[in-house]
Amino acid sequence: MNAILEWINSAGSMFVRFSGPMLIQSSALIIILLLLDLVLRKKLRAVFRYWIWMLVLVKMILPTTLATPLSVGNWFGDELATIKVSDTAVEQNPADAPQAAETAFSGVSNEALMAIPARPTVESAAYQELVTWEGVVFLVWLAVAAAMVLLLLQRAIFVKGLVAQAKSANALMNDTLDFCCTKMGVKGGVGLKISPNATSPAVCGLFRPVILVPQDLGASLGAGGMRTVLMHELAHIRRADLWVNLAQTILQIVYFYNPLLWLVNWVIRRVREQAVDETVLVAMGEKAQQYPETLVSVAKLAFKRPALSLRLIGVVESKSALQGRIKHILERPIPKSAKLGAAGLLAIVIAGAVLLPMAKAEDKKQKTEFRSQKTETDVQVETRSASENEEVVEAIDSGRAGGSAMGCTDKCEDNNGRKPGEGKSNRHKRQEERRQCD
Repeated sequence: MNAILEWINSAGSMFVRFSGPMLIQSSALIIILLLLDLVLRKKLRAVFRYWIWMLVLVKMILPTTLATPLSVGNWFGDELATIKVSDTAVEQNPADAPQAAETAFSGVSNEALMAIPARPTVESAAYQELVTWEGVVFLVWLAVAAAMVLLLLQRAIFVKGLVAQAKSANALMNDTLDFCCTKMGVKGGVGLKISPNATSPAVCGLFRPVILVPQDLGASLGAGGMRTVLMHELAHIRRADLWVNLAQTILQIVYFYNPLLWLVNWVIRRVREQAVDETVLVAMGEKAQQYPETLVSVAKLAFKRPALSLRLIGVVESKSALQGRIKHILERPIPKSAKLGAAGLLAIVIAGAVLLPMAKAEDKKQKTEFRSQKTETDVQVETRSASENEEVVEAIDSGRAGGSAMGCTDKCEDNNGRKPGEGKSNRHKRQEERRQCD
């Protein structure tokens, strides 16, 4: 039982040591990006904003001690990289314990060691049986995360059943899908199914993506509208948005205690749809003006039926998001390219190099001074320990020599006429006393 509690306390301590600084650092990064996005959202394309927000997801998988000379952590890295944990003891390498014990008691006899009374360990044993507050925090986190994982699995099973219930598309729709795949640069392996339960077009499946289309969508939109819908879903597949959405979900489960991360995932979903809209507009070319009308037509069909709240990636996710997307399209000129570009990629890399590492970089001079101080301290400790051991040995030898001078008994002598723990000079004295007694 004590071993289990000890493991819980140890895991809780490590969890608090990591999650505390990560909560502070990620929150600081999110606040900075929110301010930048608020100021520059009207001047930047959605694809650039999308990749800027991807820095948050990258931050959540990096160590909190990461530091570079150019990072923002050099300004206030000490406050962001550490967190105080109560009842923290100085760690010692277990492998060094036997060597340290041997050095500390070298030259001390076994009788002297046995004579030292052992300290009571009742209090320490009782303390070890309690779960620390770090252990309680870890258990609560583990329970909530496990519950969220179960909900995720339940949703995945439901979506799998939804795909299994859908019917395969006819030959005409498959030909339209092939045309759209060529147009969007997506190579085979994409399925198309007609679902009586889907409220709006959506794509699901990581390794074998399948596009689900409501059964009455084709008759309502016509051939041109269906091509637009398929191009939208294929843009999600080409951009690997399904994998990014999975990463968002996993990180949301791990860091569910950070409310700003929930806000970031909401922003990423909205910006992702805007970036996909830009991709479709570029692919449609001269017919790009028809795209907003198609979005409105799909929304009218989707909002007539209750949503399943499955968080599937599709054309329409909510009314407010749709209004923002249409406004984003109408207020801006049609983009000439939906790619990030070399300049955009360079800007993202520079932003990541500055914003992601939030620990303070350690100066080489400080590191050298710390090592020299540590060496001097170790030498002083070793010297003091050696002198203390010599004093203990001399005290024990003197006591035994005094006791042996009162008689000529051989009760504690070994074969050489020497008692355990005696020095060389005391051994000569005892030999002289034996010769006198004889």
